[in-house]
Amino acid sequence: MLRFFANCFSGRRFPEIRPSGRRGFIEKVGFLLSVLALAAPVRADPGAQRNFNAADKAAEAPSGDYPRSDLEAASRVVRTGRENRPDNAASNHNVPTPAQLKQIEIPEYIGARGRATFGRVTGDFSGTTDEILQWGAYKWGFDPDLVRANAVDESFWHQNMVGDIDNGVSLGIMQIKSKYHLGTCPASPRFPPSVDAVEAHAIQRYLAGQPSCLSFNFTAFSVDYRLAHLRACMNKSIRYLFNHEPASGHARYADAIGDELLWGCVGSWYSGYFWDAEAIAYVERVRRFYEQKPWLDASF
Repeated sequence: MLRFFANCFSGRRFPEIRPSGRRGFIEKVGFLLSVLALAAPVRADPGAQRNFNAADKAAEAPSGDYPRSDLEAASRVVRTGRENRPDNAASNHNVPTPAQLKQIEIPEYIGARGRATFGRVTGDFSGTTDEILQWGAYKWGFDPDLVRANAVDESFWHQNMVGDIDNGVSLGIMQIKSKYHLGTCPASPRFPPSVDAVEAHAIQRYLAGQPSCLSFNFTAFSVDYRLAHLRACMNKSIRYLFNHEPASGHARYADAIGDELLWGCVGSWYSGYFWDAEAIAYVERVRRFYEQKPWLDASF
């Protein structure tokens, strides 16, 4: 069903200043998944989920403590072997080579501290989809349930998700936009004439044969990269956000701390801005998934 929505999405254009700025397709999917989450009350074993200690929370832990090493983060992962998304199997075991990582171009709007943060992205982990989400959360210092909820809204945990067609093309479990995150998929968004660039299945087939497309073929890289961006935002390294005026009732980026900073940064991945109206709507969706925890449903 998600692929059906991907095929229907045409993409709305937005000003170039927005490094994320996704609309339409993901919002429709978010609404659909909210309905599905409420309609599936049967739960999997809650004991499979690790409790997230207050000391691990991004809003409470010093930013300088992160990222943890890949191995330390891996040691915290609860491995259950349960795979919610069998279609992710190959991507879940793909790890980028150093040569592939060198193709990444850190966005120009990232400050010096943030650029150092991105230098710690490796994608060096393999496991089930949930285990990869846990690993990324522990590496970068975020609540695993926040990361799980974010991935539900972005892709329903499908690594082969294609969104924002004709609007920069967003790929993977965390919907990394090729247009703004250069080098994450050099083959996107400019496709060869042989590819039907407005048809999701055609794009999926093409990118599956492009090993340089890290955001589509490497699940752990996708999670690692997205959470590095979130940590960079928490470290006040998204330079253009300092010039943005948030919606009434919210702190400016320069002044935000704690949960106001955390959720404002979560929303900026979607809208490109800090606590604007569209970021607020996105945050509300992610918070609903965070509270409902649909990944615990046996049917998820």
